Amino acid sequence: MSWNYRIIHERKWDSYALHEVHYNDAGYITSWTRDPIRFAYDTKDDILQSLKQALNDAETLPILELSELEKELKKE
Repeated sequence: MSWNYRIIHERKWDSYALHEVHYNDAGYITSWTRDPIRFAYDTKDDILQSLKQALNDAETLPILELSELEKELKKE
């Protein structure tokens, strides 16, 4: 199982937010955080590391459509 940060677009409100998205061993999305990510950690270094990872993921991975994610999970 793995995860990364992904931008999810919600068409209904035409809004974008950053979420953690989780994958199974086959690489299919199995879940995502209901609420957008909030960066709160014990140390400054932990926050900076997470922000760097989030920025990299947001810049390099395609935006996900919430309605499409919901449809795909209902199929399973």
